Amino acid sequence: MSSTQVASFAAAPEDLRRIVLDYLCSKCYIETAKAFARESFPVEFDPDGDEILPSSDEYTLDDRVLRVAEQRREIRARILDGQIPPAIELLNLQFPSVLSTTITPNCPYDPAHLILNLQVQHFIEQARTIPLPWPSDLLQQLDILTRQSSPILPTKPLDGTEIEDDLAEQERKSRLLRFFNELHALVHALPSIKQRNVYIEELNAVGGLLAYPVPERSKQLRQYLDMQRREAVADQINDAILFRTNSAVPSIVELMAQQTTVLYSTLNSLGRPLPPEDERPLGFASLLSVLNERPNQEKEKGRKDIDGVETYPIPSIDLEALLRAKIQ
Repeated sequence: MSSTQVASFAAAPEDLRRIVLDYLCSKCYIETAKAFARESFPVEFDPDGDEILPSSDEYTLDDRVLRVAEQRREIRARILDGQIPPAIELLNLQFPSVLSTTITPNCPYDPAHLILNLQVQHFIEQARTIPLPWPSDLLQQLDILTRQSSPILPTKPLDGTEIEDDLAEQERKSRLLRFFNELHALVHALPSIKQRNVYIEELNAVGGLLAYPVPERSKQLRQYLDMQRREAVADQINDAILFRTNSAVPSIVELMAQQTTVLYSTLNSLGRPLPPEDERPLGFASLLSVLNERPNQEKEKGRKDIDGVETYPIPSIDLEALLRAKIQ
C-alpha cells in the first residue's frame, strides 16, 4: 500500500466533529457539546475572502437531541446523588420503555435487571450512614446548581458516631431487613438460573451492610458505598435510554476504541510485524510512541524476516492502563 493510499484513510474534519459531538451528547456533557458545536463549525469564505457567517440553525445541535440529553442528564444526576426513587419516577415518565416489563426478557438492557440494579442501589443508599459528597468535577460537568439532599435516613449524625435512640436504630434496621427480603423475592422471580445466582451472590455481599452500625468504616464493604458504584448504575441506565431511543450504544468513539483494542491484540497474538513506516496509517506513529512510553513496558523482541531485516510485532493495547498512564 502506498503512502497515497494510506492518506486516503484520513477522516474528514466533519466526521471528527460528529464523533466528538456524539460522545459529548451521549455522556450528557450538554454545555460542552453546545460550545463545541458552535466553535468547531467549519469556516467558509466567499470569493472576496470574507468569512461566511453560518446561521444559528447550521451550527447548533438538534433540539430533540438536546431535549433527550437534558432528560438523561437529570436522571443521571438523581442517581449520582443517591435519589433512586425520583430517578425511577423520571424514567417511567420520560422513557417508559426502559423499565417496561412487557419487553422480552434477556434482551439487551433487560428491564428486570435494570430494576434490580436500581433497587439494590436504593438499598445501599438507605443503609448509608455518612452522606457521600459529590466530586467537584461531577458537579461542574452536570451543571447542577441546586440539588436535593441524598435520602439518608436521619438515624445517625453526619460523623457516623453512635446515636442514643436505640429504638430508632432498631426500626431502621427492621426497614432495611424488610427491603432486603423484598430484593430476594425479586431475584428469585428472574427466569434465568444463571442470572439468579449472580444476583444472589451480590445480595449476599450487599447484605453485609446490615451487620455494621457504620458500614462506611468497613474496608470490605466500602466499594458498595463509593461514587464509582453510583456512576456504574448511572452509566448503565444512560446506555439503556440510548438503546431504547435508537441512539448509538456505545458512542462512536468508544466503539472505535474497542475495535482498535481487539484488532491490535489479535495482530499481536498472531505475531504480525509492524508495517514499514511509509505504509502505516495516519496517527499510528503517535499511538506507537504512547505505547512505548507505558510504565514497566517490556520491549518487544525483534524478529528477522526472510531478507534478514529485523522487524517488531504490532503491540497489544490495554486501553484502561494506557489511559491511566497518560493521566498520571
